[in-house]
Amino acid sequence: MALFRRAPTEVKALLASDERPLAWSPTSPDGWAVASPGRFVCTAPELDHSWVRILGASWDQPVLELTLWTPDGPVVRRMSVIDGEVLPQVVRERIMASLIVQRHVPIRADKGVRLLARRDPGTDAVTWQKVLDPGLDGADPGVQADIERALALLRDSYGV
Repeated sequence: MALFRRAPTEVKALLASDERPLAWSPTSPDGWAVASPGRFVCTAPELDHSWVRILGASWDQPVLELTLWTPDGPVVRRMSVIDGEVLPQVVRERIMASLIVQRHVPIRADKGVRLLARRDPGTDAVTWQKVLDPGLDGADPGVQADIERALALLRDSYGV
């Protein structure tokens, strides 16, 4: 995507009339990926997520990999981006812009939980996300209690 170029019709069709595309690229096969101030939209693979739902991204040309937050744990989605000039940079910037707090807290021996406070750019609402290390049993009542205590301390410390 060249700077100051008009977005193609296919890109505009993916966004609401009041949204503006920050960066876009065709994806293989036959899709489009678009970053707007409030969300990331892609047609191949099909994705439509606000920035607070995207934990991270990595770029190894031509593959853009997004790690999505779900209550059941992170999910990785990959797409082949044809024009990677600007889109990967904008994706990273938007993810980082939504992040208020990120802290890893040990819970059991060498396993813990990453607690993240994220601000939705569209609503200013703050969401706390919990990402457990592999092997930590989130169903264990003791683990749950420790995570909730750590979360309460972080909320108090940062005022969010």
